[in-house]
Amino acid sequence: MISENTKRVGFILISLIVAFLLIEGLLRLGSWGFYYLQDEQNKKIISLNRKELVVLCIGESTTGMGGKNSWPSQLQRILNNTQHQMTFHIINKGLPGTDTNEILKQLPFYIMEYKPAIVLAMVGINDGYEGRPGDLNYDIFYPSESLINNSSSRQSWFITLLSHSRVYGLFYWMTDGIKYLTKQKNDVKTKIHLTEKLINERESFDYGLRNPNTTHLLPRTILNLNNMANLTTAKSIKFIFVQYALRRVDILKNSVKGNGLYISNYEIFYDLQKKYNYDDLFIDKFANDFGHATPFGNRIIAENVARQLKKILGFQNQTP
Repeated sequence: MISENTKRVGFILISLIVAFLLIEGLLRLGSWGFYYLQDEQNKKIISLNRKELVVLCIGESTTGMGGKNSWPSQLQRILNNTQHQMTFHIINKGLPGTDTNEILKQLPFYIMEYKPAIVLAMVGINDGYEGRPGDLNYDIFYPSESLINNSSSRQSWFITLLSHSRVYGLFYWMTDGIKYLTKQKNDVKTKIHLTEKLINERESFDYGLRNPNTTHLLPRTILNLNNMANLTTAKSIKFIFVQYALRRVDILKNSVKGNGLYISNYEIFYDLQKKYNYDDLFIDKFANDFGHATPFGNRIIAENVARQLKKILGFQNQTP
């Protein structure tokens, strides 16, 4: 005979599982809706004119989010309004929550479908980075692979399955945000002192955020970046890395073999930090030293990419 306590425990466990599956389903449905609308917009763009120069943008949420205010969407408007030698059509295939493994897997299909002349890649932030013990956000993005590898096989497959769920990603993002806010409050006096010192010494003012200069990439990220570049250039398509707002481009140049093309946003945003509040440029702090850009922040990225892209293509400047 099953006791009442056992029944209650079983009911609670079943309820938790049902709730987990329901939330997971809703999150995946939302993702599907995002991808569907994005694909419809891309198909509409392609069907307008077959003679345009197609530019494919790949990346994560920093590329995919923002709709008409995303940097790829603003890039198309800027390019077509500041030169008349070519009609640009920008395909935005930024996928929120993805990593370089998935982007690399999808890249051949994107190339086959859209036949781009140029690929712009702002990628790698969701892979994390190979930090050093003692770094403030060592292994901050994902659980350590060593932790998974050292677990039993039963735990390993469970952790791997859990880490790929949307619910886990949402929970991890929320808990990291709470920990970050707690740390911010505890360290407020130290940060005020540090900020005053930085200003007095006329050094970088980085809003008191963590890890302003990431210097290492994960081995799998380096491999994926090289494979993306090789896959694309082998098809005579220009492949250009677009670095994140407050990440130095040197880390990419040191990781990718061959004569790659790079666009840096660091210097521009470095200067903008002294003129604007953080909230003018970013809507959150997901990457610790920067976040998802505001429409204004995305415009800065788009304007910079447009200028550099016209130089790479040898276009004459017609309007600012």
